[in-house]
Amino acid sequence: MIKTKHYFIALIVISLCMTGCSRKTDVKEVGEGIYGVTASSYLSSGSRAAAFEEALEIAKEYCKETFNHVPWVTKITYRKSRPQSKAVFTDIEFVCLEEGDPELERLSKIKVEIEDKTKKLPDPFAGLFKDTKPKY
Repeated sequence: MIKTKHYFIALIVISLCMTGCSRKTDVKEVGEGIYGVTASSYLSSGSRAAAFEEALEIAKEYCKETFNHVPWVTKITYRKSRPQSKAVFTDIEFVCLEEGDPELERLSKIKVEIEDKTKKLPDPFAGLFKDTKPKY
């Protein structure tokens, strides 16, 4: 009985991590009528697409619950906390618009700003271990 219980708990923990542990932040107003949210993806699902989908779902829920509108993403930023990290963070900025709003047509002609900071972080350990052979 106890052995089965331990296996069951281990199976739950492994299942959660295999599907990818994700984290999200609350929606914050970042400008006049512009909102932002951050989502992250870890481990096997540590991809930009997984983090973006999570952030977009949060934006959809927020716009629907708050205004009964749909989100229009205006900016996407991908980033990591450090070069070796497997976590991918996606920040999105969006506006909430009513379906059929004429602003949607205007916005559809504007290119969404996408910024990829995942490869721009310098390695903090670069140059520290040039000569790693022992001297004896």
